[in-house]
Amino acid sequence: MRVARRCVVRPEGGQFFHVMSRIVEKRHIFGIKEKDVFLGIMKQLESFSGVEILTYCIMGNHFHIIVYIPEKEGFYPMESSEVFRRIAYIYPDKYVRSEKLKYESLLDRGQEDQADCLLQRYIKRMCCLTSFIKDLKQRFTQRYNLLNHRKGNLWEERFKSVLIDNEVDTLKRFVRYVDLNPLRAGIVDNPNQYKWSGIGEYFRGVKKSMLNFKESIYRLQGIRVKMKNFVADYLTCLQIANDGGKPTFDSILCHPNKKLLQIGISQKEIKHYHHTYLNSIMVGRFEFLKSFSSKFLLSAGLGFFNNRSHHLEYNVSKQMNSQNVLLKLRRFKNS
Repeated sequence: MRVARRCVVRPEGGQFFHVMSRIVEKRHIFGIKEKDVFLGIMKQLESFSGVEILTYCIMGNHFHIIVYIPEKEGFYPMESSEVFRRIAYIYPDKYVRSEKLKYESLLDRGQEDQADCLLQRYIKRMCCLTSFIKDLKQRFTQRYNLLNHRKGNLWEERFKSVLIDNEVDTLKRFVRYVDLNPLRAGIVDNPNQYKWSGIGEYFRGVKKSMLNFKESIYRLQGIRVKMKNFVADYLTCLQIANDGGKPTFDSILCHPNKKLLQIGISQKEIKHYHHTYLNSIMVGRFEFLKSFSSKFLLSAGLGFFNNRSHHLEYNVSKQMNSQNVLLKLRRFKNS
């Protein structure tokens, strides 16, 4: 029996999310070809939906994406020409022409309401996290099954998502977590070397790959900088030390059996970080969490970040003092 995925907070006024999903039985099915196919589908859906991808990382058996979901009201009113321009990114030309002729035929017959319903079928999928990830996973599954002559589901479960505070340091922490995945897995010595990630894509010559991340920071800080300077600052954010000229990167979220590169961070703190990223519903400042109802916070068992010297420390709320309570609150259901 499929278990209902926990509540995802619907964005209002635009929000950031960290999304992760894993292949069934943790199988490593993402080879070079599969990663390229997945990336192509993701970019097509981004152009269609209006969802902004800040960064991503496609690993052997799972993916991470940091997205910005714009305020949906900003997309209204949407002209029919814009709707058909967008659906052309994800549907064949023949299908788009057919839908356009159907729309024009309805208008000619004076059936404006039915014509509007036709457009709304696509518009309601825009600026929607659930629709974006659902389409991404379904379309990749169809392509993968076709290429490998298989049937059935490919994914372990419904995707996990964490609502991220609209605050620069917290957002950067999540982006760093995603971009450093290949480094923590021991695949590369430098995150710039990994092809299927936001930072890796930029360094292989796709200059627009970090544009959404840059523009998001600009929206939050109101400070516009050149892309070259922005990337240099971000690399400094990733890089925490130098050992004989060799860069050492922030691996605060590495697995417990791996060596820590950041001094002064205990294994217990890493466990809290790991729980926050992969098992929370939202993460942010206390003021951010207080903007939601106390009943919701208590039910969800949420923690929050505080600024502390050179890093952010995860603070466990009073409702999360024991592992038993943690496990219970992770089974939060929307009532």
